[in-house]
Amino acid sequence: MINPFLFVKEGIKVIRKTPQLLFMSIKLTLVFIPAGTVFNKFDQPLLKAASVPVEWIGVLYALAGVSGFFATRYPGWLTAGFSSVSLMHATGIMAVIELLLSAILQFLMAVRGVLSCKLEVRLP
Repeated sequence: MINPFLFVKEGIKVIRKTPQLLFMSIKLTLVFIPAGTVFNKFDQPLLKAASVPVEWIGVLYALAGVSGFFATRYPGWLTAGFSSVSLMHATGIMAVIELLLSAILQFLMAVRGVLSCKLEVRLP
């Protein structure tokens, strides 16, 4: 029977040799999982609030799926032009920017709705 702690010990050795693995796992945990979860919960309401037609939401999903397919199927194309560390940083920054933009857009749409309601109510 194999001792499971041997895997932990081997993992610690690998992390000490290549600390980028630790940063990648931390970035995955702190950026991509929350970004994906939040965006999956709010993507359709945000896109509808931004006045994106329903049929274009499907087109956006299709484009994201196709680009994700090619990025995972042919990673050599990306790493030939860019280093893997810079790609990791760029995708993390893009995920944070997308979340910030969606939150700002939602806030601006709410403010616009409140202001339009106040402007419509006029006293005679």
